[in-house]
Amino acid sequence: MQYTVLNKPCKRLYFPKTENPEEMQEVMKLNDYFPNFSHQIRSIFLLEAEIEDLFLTVEPSTLNMKTYGLKIFSLFIRTCIEFESVCKQIIVNNKYKKKPNYLKIEDYKLLSKIYPLSKYKLKLVQNDEIEFSPFDDWDLDKSLSWYQTYGKVKHNSFEQLPNATLENLLNAIAAVRIIIYMQTWWEQNIFLPGGTLKDFIEGYPFNFGTRKSIFNISQYPQESDFRYRYDFNWEELKEDSIIFEPFDFDSVKA
Repeated sequence: MQYTVLNKPCKRLYFPKTENPEEMQEVMKLNDYFPNFSHQIRSIFLLEAEIEDLFLTVEPSTLNMKTYGLKIFSLFIRTCIEFESVCKQIIVNNKYKKKPNYLKIEDYKLLSKIYPLSKYKLKLVQNDEIEFSPFDDWDLDKSLSWYQTYGKVKHNSFEQLPNATLENLLNAIAAVRIIIYMQTWWEQNIFLPGGTLKDFIEGYPFNFGTRKSIFNISQYPQESDFRYRYDFNWEELKEDSIIFEPFDFDSVKA
């Protein structure tokens, strides 16, 4: 795959670095790289904690993927709102023609044009027979089925309640997780073989106790899957008054 070279890092966007890839860790430690990271990741952990509590009543099995109810409905709505939030913040922190209040799912789809979202597959920690790849529809140039369901459910919860299923909820929270991995490549390491929470806490200025995700990563992107690469000299760049350069979403073909 041919790739485009970026000479400065962009906020909230991880791409492989052509030389000295470990320097990306130094870039991502900067507070300006991911503003409000702590708030965003705590919001996700809170949602996952509530989903774990749900698993005490509804077993996360294939047979129960179509299970629905008011608790699942509530979590599904909140998770989709969080999905919109994490996507929106990436675009807002970079360059795009539309104003933040006018962004829609069609704009968030641009993320799949610059990042191999569908290369991620997640499995539940409590049941590794169930795998989620919530962005596959975008690869087929289709609308995300679980997000379409969210659009229907939020406007008519009484009639649409049966569509607020456990499967849709888990696809939504898996999508949020993947978008976070897209921004914070280091954070995924604690869910990969050999990765430890101790390494995560000691290596970066974020501490979230001992909580882990409800997912393990069963597949993730390789360097060859990326359409963009960073190429900069960190020793020179860190002395620059402007370290980050906005990614130009206007240049991405929808």
